Amino acid sequence: MFHVQLGDRKRTQDALRVASSFFANGLERFAAGELHEALALFEQALAVNQKYLESTASGNILCYNHIAAVHDRLGNLGMAFAYYERARVGLSSPRIPDNEANFLARRKRNVMLKHVQQKLEKIPRTHEPKV
Repeated sequence: MFHVQLGDRKRTQDALRVASSFFANGLERFAAGELHEALALFEQALAVNQKYLESTASGNILCYNHIAAVHDRLGNLGMAFAYYERARVGLSSPRIPDNEANFLARRKRNVMLKHVQQKLEKIPRTHEPKV
C-alpha cells in the first residue's frame, strides 16, 4: 500500500511539473504576442491542474486568469468574462487548499482577487454570458 501511495504522489508531482512547463511556455508566448499558442498552452496546463489539484487551488486560478487575459486581448469578451468569473469564484471560496492557508498565500490570493475584480469591472456588461 505504501509503495502505491508513493507512486501516486510521484505521478502527481510529474504531472504538475508538466502543467507548470505548459504554463511557463504560455507566458512566453503571451509576452511574444502569440496569443493562440499561449491560449492552447494555458488550456493544457489547466486540464492537467484540474485533474490533480483542488478546484480552488491557485494553479487553476492562475490558468483561468491567463486564459481570460488571452481572450480579452483577442476581443472575445464573453469568454474573458467567463474565465475571470471562474477565477473570482475560486478566489472567493471559503475552501482554501491546505498548502495555501498560510498568511503569505492568503495575501497573494487577496491581491489576485482584487486584480480579477478590476478586470471584470472593465468588461462591458453586454458581454456577460447568459445564464
